[in-house]
Amino acid sequence: MPDDVFINASGLNELRRTINEFDRRFGSSGMDALKDVNFRVAKLVNDRAQTRAAALGGMERLAASSMKASRAAKSARIIAGGKSAPFFGGAEFGARRNKERRLKGSERTIIGWNQFRDWRGNKGQAGYFLYPTIRQSRADIIQKYDDEMRDLLRDVFPD
Repeated sequence: MPDDVFINASGLNELRRTINEFDRRFGSSGMDALKDVNFRVAKLVNDRAQTRAAALGGMERLAASSMKASRAAKSARIIAGGKSAPFFGGAEFGARRNKERRLKGSERTIIGWNQFRDWRGNKGQAGYFLYPTIRQSRADIIQKYDDEMRDLLRDVFPD
């Protein structure tokens, strides 16, 4: 993952371990609450990325339809691709087009990967819909985490 789309929620791992300890001792649902926070943050990005991909149309729209926000305690995650969209990586990152490629198991060659947009590299300009959405939503993601964590801690520690 390019560094410019990585957002570190400082202290999240420590909070997760603390909530996990409370769960073990008291049987509370703190870890489920943390998973819900991460899900809502991932859903914010997921929904925006799907809107962006829909505007691009074609393969990008189809690839983005495979994206789903995940309920993970460790981080906000989006799962994408798989059997429903094995071309997700090409739709998101593009490809080196007009390159001669040998067909697997054959001596035949084709000019391949032209179904994808041009490859943008793996740094600051990487991606067509998901990664640009993360970069452009950085402030909103941070604010969403702040709001969600305040609500979570208010519930766990009322005063």
